[in-house]
Amino acid sequence: MSDKVPYLIDTNVLIHAYDNLSNPAKHEKAGRLIEKCWLGKQDLAISYQNLAEFVYVITSSKVKHPVPVKTARQIVNDIIHFSSWVKIGYGQEEMLLALEEYEKQRKNFWDILIASTMIASDIFYIYTENIKDFKSYKKIKAQNPFE
Repeated sequence: MSDKVPYLIDTNVLIHAYDNLSNPAKHEKAGRLIEKCWLGKQDLAISYQNLAEFVYVITSSKVKHPVPVKTARQIVNDIIHFSSWVKIGYGQEEMLLALEEYEKQRKNFWDILIASTMIASDIFYIYTENIKDFKSYKKIKAQNPFE
């Protein structure tokens, strides 16, 4: 592995990587980004929350051509079992931290939960289209891979 500092892949980037019909340009960029991980050249992080959101979106009418659940299950299975994907999840501490932050910010709870999970897991970089959702976290550096 050449890159020891993993970036978390937000749900929207993962969706673009596997949805080749909604936006081909974003599909290509996202695909190149995660290909580095599949080739073992870069560790990427993913939260179980991101994987759950991915399955919900990629199998629904939220994309032009939803994939079968069986296909989504295979993608998630591959990510879970591949060593260059750093998997993170939240527990009670992250949940309580997220709720405390949600009470202060009153912004998207799901993004707050991802940020809380990242910080608790010592992951401070994220590839996302939603830069604004992570601006209030001084520790987190958000980068839009499509710009």
